Amino acid sequence: MAKYLTVAALLILSCGRQQSTQTIEFWQFWTDPQAKPVIESIVDEFQKDNPGWQVNITDLTWADGHQKIAVAFAAGRPPDLLELGSDWIAEFAAANALSEIALDTSKLLLSAPGIYNDKIYGKPWFVASRVLYFNKILLDRAGVAIPRDWPELLSACRKIDSLGEDISGFGANSAEPHRLYKKFLPFVWSCGGDLGQAEQIRLDTPEI
Repeated sequence: MAKYLTVAALLILSCGRQQSTQTIEFWQFWTDPQAKPVIESIVDEFQKDNPGWQVNITDLTWADGHQKIAVAFAAGRPPDLLELGSDWIAEFAAANALSEIALDTSKLLLSAPGIYNDKIYGKPWFVASRVLYFNKILLDRAGVAIPRDWPELLSACRKIDSLGEDISGFGANSAEPHRLYKKFLPFVWSCGGDLGQAEQIRLDTPEI
């Protein structure tokens, strides 16, 4: 599943030719050595196509980025363009921290998180995917093949888990505990599950 991120416009910016250089402050989270050059190339292309505009990139981390953004809003010194986690749009829009943008969402995927009270505050931005990796060594030790469906995956995880106390049949990156649910939800959705029913969070919804 593609990871959903939102670029929220805080000011409506004109991209026409300007007589003097104007600055756009852009805060974003893609600091990985492989991802950062992609962001920089996009910015370079924008600046080339729009003489007179200078984009300053500020890198954030998911560990403390939310706090830095909240502090910037509180201080009245927010960036012009900002990447937000999809679950942050409603929070900051409700606080009147974001500017509404004009955007045709009819052909966009997963645009709902960028909408609050029927107003659009962000555009979905896909730059990564969720991938399930298998440890072939552990699969061989457990005597199982690469799983091809959900029952086989569950069985393989249980057999690997039984290999020893220091071995787990399944694991997920938990460096950011407050975002761990995003790594879990793709499994729920892939099985036809839905955590939200009648405005309540449920973990026992049946498969479709």
